[in-house]
Amino acid sequence: MASSLGETSDYADVVAAVEAAAKQYGPDQVLLVSDLDNTLLSPDQDLGSDQWFEWQSFLLSADPKSRYLVAKDFDGLLRVQGILFTTLPSHPTQPDLPRLIAKVQDAGVAAIVLTARGQEFRNATESELARNGFDFSKTAPVLREQPEQKGVAATLQFVPYRKEAIAESGLSDEECKRWRLADQPRPISYGKGILMVAGQHKGAMLLAFLQHATKSYKAIVFTDQDRQVRRVYEALAAHGHDVTSIEFLREDPRVKAFNYESKKAVSRHWRRLQRAMETP
Repeated sequence: MASSLGETSDYADVVAAVEAAAKQYGPDQVLLVSDLDNTLLSPDQDLGSDQWFEWQSFLLSADPKSRYLVAKDFDGLLRVQGILFTTLPSHPTQPDLPRLIAKVQDAGVAAIVLTARGQEFRNATESELARNGFDFSKTAPVLREQPEQKGVAATLQFVPYRKEAIAESGLSDEECKRWRLADQPRPISYGKGILMVAGQHKGAMLLAFLQHATKSYKAIVFTDQDRQVRRVYEALAAHGHDVTSIEFLREDPRVKAFNYESKKAVSRHWRRLQRAMETP
């Protein structure tokens, strides 16, 4: 297989790419990496969705006095998002998605979630994935430093790179400049097959993750939305990985509808939920 970029609205096409790589290299040499929000899971309502969070982040910088804002600063927005992750349900972006992931795992392919969420959202994330029938711990790669609890690999938090020793993380000084990586990176978190990178460059974070893994993979299939697809593709291909990077478009109509519609309904939903939480 040669590295490639693609797009789809059906996760079965992602599985087909995994199966093609497994046929060429063997299932144990393939790693499936899936984004979470609007790829695996989508909230049952607009409040708390990925597009809602992007809108709120935009308001904080562009219109900080907006009546639609749910928080006064970004830390406050993160706290609200945590409440929404815990309170409001989600569903698979397509009904057969848990079965498709399980099919890949049953074939012996390693599969992980790569999400921009941070460690503070881990409990809610693990709970919602499990409630919807996903179990990424089944074939999850293990990191060298990962501790064990009762024979099971425990969650590990670690700093993805150090600028003074950047090569140790599989990165270069030139890549740090090109990707505008922070001098002091935020810790990332890995456990139960869920890699949480706290909003940092997904390509760089995946390279750092692979540097810590106990085994390497000959082929990687990655799926996400928007700019992340190309970011991961370029990062992995530059390091010699056979990577298939697929943009997942299934939620695009819903995202576009939210971006162009009035925000009065989602604002009312937030106020109702806020009043309910404040009621003793």
